[in-house]
Amino acid sequence: MMKWYSYNSHVPITVIPCCTDMQLFSITSLEEKEKARNLLGLSQNNLIISYLGSLGAWYMLNEMLAFFKILKKSYSDAIFLFITHSDPEEIVKKLEKFALSRNDVMIIKASRKEVPVFTKASDVNISFIQPVYSKISSSPTKLGEVLALGIPVISNSGVGDVAEIIKNINAGLIIEKFNDDEYKKIIEEIPKLLSMSPFDIRKGSEPIFNLEYGIVRYASSYKEIFGN
Repeated sequence: MMKWYSYNSHVPITVIPCCTDMQLFSITSLEEKEKARNLLGLSQNNLIISYLGSLGAWYMLNEMLAFFKILKKSYSDAIFLFITHSDPEEIVKKLEKFALSRNDVMIIKASRKEVPVFTKASDVNISFIQPVYSKISSSPTKLGEVLALGIPVISNSGVGDVAEIIKNINAGLIIEKFNDDEYKKIIEEIPKLLSMSPFDIRKGSEPIFNLEYGIVRYASSYKEIFGN
């Protein structure tokens, strides 16, 4: 915005990310992770990579499946868990292209209250979003929710301040390019992700995404504009 011709340096700017209900999206304990996998019929031993949210023009399903295809070479028992209200056929029809079978993925729908319950089955969450101009100011709601659960993430640069946040709070890995070499480099770091502390991830994300802090920021902005 500061590069825009119409930008006025005397007009204050406040940045407020999409906020997360930290009570609903509570930290993932080992017991809750085990419970979530039992509910979904998933083995306790599988590597579970999850994707949360809708699929569509902005979300790079092909690239995520290409990543997962390579991941399967190192983690043959890995399962890709999609928690989405999008049409499952949108995913299923692409599996053959990436040499994946229907058994390699699980696709479920979830209500808002069920989302944190099922997402807790994850070892790692993945989200590739097209890094186009309109996404420079984007704040994906799913990011704050997953980090509040204490789950490490794999995401890409070029979307809002996602990369900066993930790096600053040490909550995951950032993909810079969508190609096999980059995917292999990230996959080599999976053990690092699995060793991350859910408590530390959540603690780092709370000052950024906590809904209570967001309310304070909004209230402060309105008071600055309209007075008390």
